[in-house]
Amino acid sequence: GGGGGSGSDSGGGDHGGSGGSVAPFALSSHELQKYARSVQLQADVTRYLWQQRRHVAPRYLLRLSFFGATSHKAELAEQLLVLGNFDMAFAIMQDLRLPAARVYANALHRLAHSKQHARIDAVLRDIRAATTDDEFDDAVMAAVNVYAVELGDTRGAERFVSLLADARNVVT
Repeated sequence: GGGGGSGSDSGGGDHGGSGGSVAPFALSSHELQKYARSVQLQADVTRYLWQQRRHVAPRYLLRLSFFGATSHKAELAEQLLVLGNFDMAFAIMQDLRLPAARVYANALHRLAHSKQHARIDAVLRDIRAATTDDEFDDAVMAAVNVYAVELGDTRGAERFVSLLADARNVVT
């Protein structure tokens, strides 16, 4: 009899789509929970960036999807760090398995260009516990290089050199 059913019908038939044989939709409970978390995080990020839109370049508001290229997702995490939202950036990096060390370094590079000392200090404080010494030093060096090489500001660079975790990275 009749069309409906409980969804457990495994006998052929068209389950929607463009015709032909379509495998039944099946996500494990874990996969469904993960997907729901990603969708909720996507909504939270979109809402937050919209609230911060006066401080966000339009390109970030146009590329809010977690389903695009890895580089776009990493840029979203960088933008959140630049805005001072470490928790949301960290959640994105964890959820989407982004290269955290590179995201941290890129965000610090951007902050250094605009000489936002307080934001750099805050990001470094936030990432310290989430990184290895080498990853932390790479992030610090991103800021140091901007100050020393790109901006010619050795005093600004020296300010961050003292934060390096591994003494071998400090040049005297």
